[in-house]
Amino acid sequence: MPNYGQPLQDYGPWEGETVPGWFDVAIWPAGLGENRMPLYAGYIKAATAFQAIEDAMRNYGLCRIAYACARALDGSICYRAFKVFVTLDAVQDDWDQEFDTLLRSMDW
Repeated sequence: MPNYGQPLQDYGPWEGETVPGWFDVAIWPAGLGENRMPLYAGYIKAATAFQAIEDAMRNYGLCRIAYACARALDGSICYRAFKVFVTLDAVQDDWDQEFDTLLRSMDW
């Protein structure tokens, strides 16, 4: 039975503790029509397949994509995602700062 989106069950030096696995991630960006080949691909280490996709998106600076696939290198999972959106860290910091300024300007 596949473990879609779940942590890999590889055990490290401590019995019962899950160790993040390596994933082969391929990304098809949004808005480029019908691409048969991914424009971004690489290996990334993460706890889950979806986290590997999100980390790859942040690494390449993509806030939205059309399709993505993360395949565990040990062959335990092949995860596909459609229309994924993430908040890039710099954007999140700007939003946090604006929200903090807004809260400080209010009379409570």
